Amino acid sequence: MKKFFCKGCGKCCREIKSRDSGKEYPSFSGKGIAITLNEPMLSIFGFEKEAIEKEADKKNISVRIVPEQVLFDTRNKKTVILTYTFSGEMCAFLSNDKKCTIYENRPVHCRAHPAPVGLRRLSESSGKNPLTFNTKVCDSELSMHEYNEAFKGRSIREIIKLFAERFGDTFFYKCYFEFLSMQQSLLIRKAIDEKGIKFAEKGTDMDLLKRRIQKSEKLELHDYMEFLGFPRPKETTLKGFPAFRDSIKKMIEKNMQTS
Repeated sequence: MKKFFCKGCGKCCREIKSRDSGKEYPSFSGKGIAITLNEPMLSIFGFEKEAIEKEADKKNISVRIVPEQVLFDTRNKKTVILTYTFSGEMCAFLSNDKKCTIYENRPVHCRAHPAPVGLRRLSESSGKNPLTFNTKVCDSELSMHEYNEAFKGRSIREIIKLFAERFGDTFFYKCYFEFLSMQQSLLIRKAIDEKGIKFAEKGTDMDLLKRRIQKSEKLELHDYMEFLGFPRPKETTLKGFPAFRDSIKKMIEKNMQTS
């Protein structure tokens, strides 16, 4: 596969609206306990929200950031915020000449675009058609069919190497996004296993749940874990990316040598 080249068209910044247009929110995500509270535009972790809001103030740009993925603790009546999202049709930080005005502080989600999957998703696929959704999110990107044709006869290790070569740091940011999400999942599991926390799940009356969420105190995950009596978890930020990327690169090189 050829190396991905961004044409700088700005389409990914102009068209950040969810692919599930027409879907009602809030709604449960899949079969789990995560609730999509507001329509997903661009996922932002808590540590990114403050930096983005500071940039907006500095540049006098109006931006509204709202909770995206949340959990609802039915015992303590707390809403736990996992991610935030922009509210709007397009990114407020896109300039008239199609440039990102906060490029150095852009979210991990943006840094990972348009890599369709990261290491975790690829590993879970066992190399069998790892892409099952539309990947043609920009003019420079390949279609799902083109990807899966390129993967035929290749091992999962070879496919991972292909993605790393095609996208470079973009692929590693996608892996990092997965890693940050996985860290959240581990903390949630800890709350369930060690504190017996029950979160609202699919099948709950959504109108009632919506009212309960509106009235509840809202905490980011790290604050919530502290509320439950756990030592405050150390929050991973972008500063951890270089070491993470280097460790993944070494793992890929080692796997290719032993394959």
